[in-house]
Amino acid sequence: MNSLGAVERVHLGKHYVIVAWVVSGLERLIKQPETIHSADTAEKISGDTAVRLCRLREDYRQSRLVVSLGSALGQVFSEELRALGMGDDAIKGIGALLESDYEPNISKSGGKKKKKGKNQVG
Repeated sequence: MNSLGAVERVHLGKHYVIVAWVVSGLERLIKQPETIHSADTAEKISGDTAVRLCRLREDYRQSRLVVSLGSALGQVFSEELRALGMGDDAIKGIGALLESDYEPNISKSGGKKKKKGKNQVG
């Protein structure tokens, strides 16, 4: 699923309730060198998300964050992450999610399948 672009990861992650895609897509959009100015992007990820993303991206690029990027993502996007079923403890641990190689898969029938990353036991 690494072939998905950052915007598609956020959009599809919200649609299929895959928090890892949303978080990694937001991270990629923040870190990418290209500016975010497309109305299409804002429409796909929602206008409110786009505004908060641009503010956080600017703080990140200007080295104005006083916490890690993962912590900042959790703080800025906490409402959206809670709406996706993520609990407060998980939101606080977003940094670990960003560092993991976990990539959930979606089966053709639409059900979720979990793929174990190297950091998962099981």
